[in-house]
Amino acid sequence: MTTVISASLVYLPALVSPEERPALYLALLLAAAALSGLFVSLFYRLYSQGLPDADSWPLLTTLLPTTLLSALVVHQAAQWPAMPLFLIALLALLHFRTVIRQRRDLIFVGAALLAGLLTGLGFAGPVLLVSGLGFALGALVLNRRLARQSYRFVIRCDPSALAALEPLLLELKGEEVSRQETDGMIDLVLMVRLREASMSVVDQVTALPGVHKAVLIARS
Repeated sequence: MTTVISASLVYLPALVSPEERPALYLALLLAAAALSGLFVSLFYRLYSQGLPDADSWPLLTTLLPTTLLSALVVHQAAQWPAMPLFLIALLALLHFRTVIRQRRDLIFVGAALLAGLLTGLGFAGPVLLVSGLGFALGALVLNRRLARQSYRFVIRCDPSALAALEPLLLELKGEEVSRQETDGMIDLVLMVRLREASMSVVDQVTALPGVHKAVLIARS
């Protein structure tokens, strides 16, 4: 009995027979794939918060569907071993070339595809365990980094823009390093935590009338 329970935790067909109960098996397989893809997506979202130059939305919206689709393809095409690899390669060629913008994105795409492939092969338990532990450990490390690492927020604006700028700067909870006026322009330098820094904040500041420059610079 112990051996059967252990096997079912590792190999999904040992828990539910895909031949005898195909609907239940498919539901469990897709649920496991969805959870694994969610872990990958959440980790990527947390990771991309620490990269002010990263536009995470295009890739973020594809990771969970990728895991689900790859798991479904492998499950449905199990009798043709080469078919899943062909379809997933085609998916990567046609779709991911438009959303992968940095080399680091390949790691998350690979994780989503691998989670779907292994889940589709029946290894739902180990995939869920590894993806869940990976997300938990990664989130712990990234939270520590976000809390410690800081950026210089450099802003150049007209004096008239300060009134509209101050509320946004207060939300950043940053420390003002310098404020100088040169040729009728105000140059502000603030030290902000990586947790609060994001491209959305930069875009909001840049969109204000009278703001000529707003950039985040990593501390060396």
